Amino acid sequence: MPTLLNVTLFLCEKFKGDQVEEFLTVDEFCRKTKYARQSVYNMINKNIFKLNEHFYKPTPKKILFKTSAIELWLAGENGQGTDDREGIAGGQGIQNKKKSLNNFHI
Repeated sequence: MPTLLNVTLFLCEKFKGDQVEEFLTVDEFCRKTKYARQSVYNMINKNIFKLNEHFYKPTPKKILFKTSAIELWLAGENGQGTDDREGIAGGQGIQNKKKSLNNFHI
């Protein structure tokens, strides 16, 4: 069973001499982006999020998202942003949600 020490040692080795990188667990990622947990796993499965680019797996069951890569992805600066997000949740992409929110009047 993975321990916090094993995860910490993995991250220390991975980023030895590099700038300190912040990471998000899947739950933290979901809270920050408002995506459902299953949608996140679907994006990983569809290779929208790439191993060692957007996230790391220090243990078989642990996923840690790179905060900087996720922020770029959310901003659409990596050349994929909005196009990839439009196909998520059965066609209910971000663009469609923006349109529906624009039609909402108080």
